[in-house]
Amino acid sequence: MFKQRDDFSTPDESVKIWRYMSLPKFLTMLHTKSLYFCTAEKFEDKYEWTIPSSWSKAHMEQLKKIEADYPRELEALVAEFERRISESPWGSSRLAAEQATTEEERTRLADVMKQQMGRGYFRTYGPPLEQRYINLKSNTNNTIAAISRLLNSMHTERAKGFINCWFENAHESIGMWDIYSNREGGIAIQSTVGRLFGCLEAVPQDVHIGKISYIDFETCIVDK
Repeated sequence: MFKQRDDFSTPDESVKIWRYMSLPKFLTMLHTKSLYFCTAEKFEDKYEWTIPSSWSKAHMEQLKKIEADYPRELEALVAEFERRISESPWGSSRLAAEQATTEEERTRLADVMKQQMGRGYFRTYGPPLEQRYINLKSNTNNTIAAISRLLNSMHTERAKGFINCWFENAHESIGMWDIYSNREGGIAIQSTVGRLFGCLEAVPQDVHIGKISYIDFETCIVDK
């Protein structure tokens, strides 16, 4: 049945639509009482149901940036951890212990450090930064994996989508006659989007209806 998608521009039910076909295809439709949905990979247009090259280039650049930023962000995280420890009383005591000149001073400062560690300085500074490291690594890996999956699926997705095309126009089109039917033996079906909705009510699978936009694959930026 018809299912609305937020990223699809679905025409109003009153919009007039056309489907041009040869007589044999029309007779087959009447005989089977069904609409034929073709996979995108069988279309003559190799760009049907594909991601624009501008989109893939943009995401490849994003992928490179993520891979380059990760070491820098990790280094900054380690530096922040070291700064917090050095600025803590424990860090000051450690520095003093390293600079102590007598055994008595080192022993006294060692006792101070044990007391401060017991108060939870590591528990205070360590876990939050450790969680940020875990989140950084997880988010980086997840983003890289998601972009990689999208780029790898550019061609395989064409075999998963099934399409039935209609032409939106107020009148007949000589161009559509020439492309999709034989003028001496072709058929032009004139209907509406609302009637198409009705035909899909009994279909068990989800069917989405949306207007097709023709774009420049080299320059258009797709945000959905």
